[in-house]
Amino acid sequence: MLKPGDYVTHLFSTTTLDTLLLFTNLGHYLYVPVHEILDVKWKELGKHISNFIPLSEGEKIIDALIINSKNSNVIMTTKSGATKRTRLNELIVSRYSKPINAMKLKDGDEMVSAILDNGRAIFITEKGYYLNIDSNEIPIVGAKASGVKGINVKDDVVVSVLSPKENSEYIGLFTSKNTSKRIKISELEKMSRAKKGSTLIKKVKSTQYDIIKAFLLDVHNIVGMKIDGEMKGIKASEIPIMDLASTGSLLSKKNIDDVFCLSEIEEIKIVKEEKVEKEED
Repeated sequence: MLKPGDYVTHLFSTTTLDTLLLFTNLGHYLYVPVHEILDVKWKELGKHISNFIPLSEGEKIIDALIINSKNSNVIMTTKSGATKRTRLNELIVSRYSKPINAMKLKDGDEMVSAILDNGRAIFITEKGYYLNIDSNEIPIVGAKASGVKGINVKDDVVVSVLSPKENSEYIGLFTSKNTSKRIKISELEKMSRAKKGSTLIKKVKSTQYDIIKAFLLDVHNIVGMKIDGEMKGIKASEIPIMDLASTGSLLSKKNIDDVFCLSEIEEIKIVKEEKVEKEED
């Protein structure tokens, strides 16, 4: 059961031997062994994470993952374009009663993404720029370190970072003017780190189309929209495939408050490595 206006962002098929990592906008992560999560019936509301690990004022969850044997690195990125890779086994701790440092942030910066590394990193900004790089260009550093410049943003911020798998086909873009489009990942130019990148969306003098969300899509996905407090869904296949020089197709005449991809179960395997004893900062 969900509270009105809430929706599922991640859905994992896992075991009580696994560990859930929850990343926050303040550059922290919460270390949550699955066996310690309250077991409830599917119709029940469940417990807020702050009942187990206290969060600071204004701190919110931005991403989640299960420690996974197939991917050993996580890519973390801030709204200013700073980014780094960290090995998952470096995030294993023995004490986890409070948020733990995941990435050192500069004043005024926030973490916007923490994703598994699939070999590429595509940075997408609010003003409609993208930078598609090989993730090996991002140094692997520890949890206490800050990042390097992933994408060069000026009067702009990063809204999404994606690491597509080999079979990923499309990125769904959603704008502040209620428009959307799918673009083919294969059409995105490959570049090098710390550049401004290229445009994903047509620039119109009379109207500013800011990108509010971007995520990977395939034809089987359902895209959810929050409109006037109500949840509506459409098939990803109903969102037109367009080139980079377009502003997208109108999704709704009413203002869209939020948009998300309905989560599908992700099969998980635990990391087969000896746990490293680490103390929280």
